[in-house]
Amino acid sequence: MSFAQKTPTPAASTARPHHWLQVILAGGCFSLAFAPLTWRWAVVPALFLLLHALRGQSPKAGARLGFVFGFSAYACTLTWLWQVFGAFSLALFAILALFTGGFGWLHGIVESRIASFGKRNLAIAASWLACEYIRSEHFWLEFSWATPGLAMGPHQMLQIIGVYGASFGVVLGTAFLQKSSTVYGGIVILSPFLYGVWVTQSQKPAAPRSPVKVMLVQNESSDFEEHLAASQKAEADVQLVVWPEISASRDPRRVPDQWARLKEEAQHHQRIFTLGTYTPSPDERGWYNTALTLDATGALGTHVKHHLVHFFNEGIPGQSFVPIPTALGQIGTSICFDNDFEDVPRRMTLAGAEFFAVPSMDPARWGARQHEQHSELVRIRAAENYRWFAVASSSGVTQIVDPKGRIVSRLPPLTEGTLTGIVGREQYLTFYTRWGWLFPGAVTGALAIWLVAPFFRRRS
Repeated sequence: MSFAQKTPTPAASTARPHHWLQVILAGGCFSLAFAPLTWRWAVVPALFLLLHALRGQSPKAGARLGFVFGFSAYACTLTWLWQVFGAFSLALFAILALFTGGFGWLHGIVESRIASFGKRNLAIAASWLACEYIRSEHFWLEFSWATPGLAMGPHQMLQIIGVYGASFGVVLGTAFLQKSSTVYGGIVILSPFLYGVWVTQSQKPAAPRSPVKVMLVQNESSDFEEHLAASQKAEADVQLVVWPEISASRDPRRVPDQWARLKEEAQHHQRIFTLGTYTPSPDERGWYNTALTLDATGALGTHVKHHLVHFFNEGIPGQSFVPIPTALGQIGTSICFDNDFEDVPRRMTLAGAEFFAVPSMDPARWGARQHEQHSELVRIRAAENYRWFAVASSSGVTQIVDPKGRIVSRLPPLTEGTLTGIVGREQYLTFYTRWGWLFPGAVTGALAIWLVAPFFRRRS
């Protein structure tokens, strides 16, 4: 098929055996970009193989190929889902693959409508972005893992276009690699992302402004006494102690002895605590997954987890996205799964959060691979919003992340212990935090208008 033609070539309705082999290999290659290997560059050849297999395919054939690619990619990348859900994980892989199948279907439509190679590539990148954005943020089974933007890891471009914009750019650049005369254009498009990843990984973490010394507790239990005992071993100049999600199985405010001891500990060392707990709803019929922040005077504020983990009972979702005002500055206390999505950290940053203290939970039985893949998402949020993140996770990865998404220090998964370090306070708002987050919604809306426009023209 020659892209130099003035009109689109008739699409093939049936894929050949080598096309099926290509998309299966592409899916396996795609998984190499994520933990445990984290070969970030692998996302480019994976997408190249996929796009090459989709060339000249009808929407139906493209949908089938896209589905097989997605199933292969997610089954290889998210193997830890088998440890959580068993055989049901096959259904989850299939559901996720429906979106890459949707991309294959859109790819066929784009090729049938657009003859210009450049415009076609823009529409192909928009099609990928729309499928990824809907799957990650607006589908009932919202799931933002295993995307090209996430595969690239933290880099400076995230401050402008965010992780969805990075996916758009990577797909667009790879699409231009499909034709020999536009390879250099593809390299130019991909260069800011590849260079940004290299720079971010090679540079030393930033020096913190207005430093705050924190101690993070990594403990799998929900035992108040264990977490308090670990906190009492903190260095004398620690200013903030963070416990994991649900580190106290009962809200300490409802247990007088625990509440008094916590305030006494805060008073004795002039410390602030942020911890995860259950909080009953006002009518006592439900409960909230809560991040509670307190000092010697009592509760300073709470955040209720907004994004609840699917298939698990996590209570009533929260609807507030405000930081907690403290003597150490405005602290964002987004909880675990909240940071898998762009909205909660971004809204907290817009509302004044100067850094984040995150209670998180990753059960040990889910395995180190899940922990490592999950820990990458908070680094993306740090880079998008240019904020320090201090994450206390139940069994890992407990980590301190600088405003460019670089790991300053961390504890390995599946261990118990504490991590002490410094975070900084930032007030700068990135372009992404202010306006860049609108990009995926705008692209998705424009693509939808383009898809339905021919039907209105026919009717008129």
